[in-house]
Amino acid sequence: MSFDSSNKSFQNKESSKFRYLRLDNFSKTFQLFIGKGSGDFKPEFEKIDALKIGDSVTIYFDENFKTKEDSINRLTYFIDKGNEAFFIKGGFEKYVAYFIIGIAIIFILTLIILKKKGKII
Repeated sequence: MSFDSSNKSFQNKESSKFRYLRLDNFSKTFQLFIGKGSGDFKPEFEKIDALKIGDSVTIYFDENFKTKEDSINRLTYFIDKGNEAFFIKGGFEKYVAYFIIGIAIIFILTLIILKKKGKII
């Protein structure tokens, strides 16, 4: 396992907000977003910097058709060392889903109102 706060492929990324984890038995590097500033989708829990080279960790991640050819995996959800959690991804997807559902409800209500007023058939 190797661990770094920068990656030569992503030199423009702000190193304080990202960590790169490379495992011996996996071909891709894991990019972990750990930004904690306002407006950041910060992780729910994170103590990645406490990991040491040589630690044995379990990583729970996703792989899909859009990311199969990418050399970086950005879809890490959990990292555990033994029974102890070291990283839990934040839930920004939940807020995106709420926003989309809200827009859909407003759109449907607008259609119902316009239908009742006879503006649309």
